[in-house]
Amino acid sequence: MENNDESSYEKLGCGMILLKRYISLSDQVEIVNICQQLGFHVNGFKECIPSGEKLGLQMMMLGSTWYPPSCYPDSIKPLTVPRKIISLVSSSIQDSQRHLNLKDKISSKCSNHCVVKFYTNTDGLALHEERDDKSWYRFRRKGRPVVSMFIGDSAEFFYSDARNLSKVDNILLESGDVLIFDNNSGDIFHGLHKIIPNSAPLPFLRKSMLKPGLLNLSFRRF
Repeated sequence: MENNDESSYEKLGCGMILLKRYISLSDQVEIVNICQQLGFHVNGFKECIPSGEKLGLQMMMLGSTWYPPSCYPDSIKPLTVPRKIISLVSSSIQDSQRHLNLKDKISSKCSNHCVVKFYTNTDGLALHEERDDKSWYRFRRKGRPVVSMFIGDSAEFFYSDARNLSKVDNILLESGDVLIFDNNSGDIFHGLHKIIPNSAPLPFLRKSMLKPGLLNLSFRRF
């Protein structure tokens, strides 16, 4: 795994760990190419508007254990999560543990399920909880983290320990960032305030040819 020498670590409130610029340029380009290739399959990217979403987006489900949204046929066979992406997610979990106290230690096991989203406009994502997912508590009992990777345009991310938009914290998520929710952070309310148009790094755009938008890979089912 290629390391990014410019990466940095930040521990946020509510049990979240942010790895800034964690994914190297070459790995970002490779992930885009992988997702584009998988997206051409019949069970690849679909136009989906899950509950709480306001952003126009395409969605793709990867992994052996999953609960497909209504835009997928019930009989569809999911695609396998590529080894390259699994390796990167596993490394991000291990690296985040270096910055945690023992009481905050999270599992080093990686999810075998990934939700891939490509946001195509700049509207916002409603404030929501991971535990809104019907299977959240089963994942939480296993003590495994949620890992979310961001590639492409930057996004304003907001979070709070209460469903109150007047009491939220904000951070800027940029291409190459990885956000990790530890096993105690299921009650966090969070969402995307907006995507910043034309904010992806030019060297990345030249190599990946990714169209305007934000590619998000979220590992959250186990």
